[in-house]
Amino acid sequence: MSERTKNTDDGKKTLEVGTIRSACMRYIHPSKEIREKYGGTAIEKNKLHGIRIVGRSMMRLCSHGKEVRTYLLCHDDFGEVELHCAISNFKVTQE
Repeated sequence: MSERTKNTDDGKKTLEVGTIRSACMRYIHPSKEIREKYGGTAIEKNKLHGIRIVGRSMMRLCSHGKEVRTYLLCHDDFGEVELHCAISNFKVTQE
């Protein structure tokens, strides 16, 4: 399976919408839903498999007030809950 990426204006590669990958749970928000499903210690050590990228947006993720570029994600275990992750923190595990 070839990796579906595209180049941005600043020369960085980003994953395309529709790509399915695995990523570290610690970078995926809202973390409350992930902690309830998998437990607090699992978030630090494990990866969430089968994440589908459904879009990109600008979003405020931290208390610093800075908006960052994020991937909008969906996963079968979370139904209608929209997950998101900062693009800079999206650590992909090769499948």
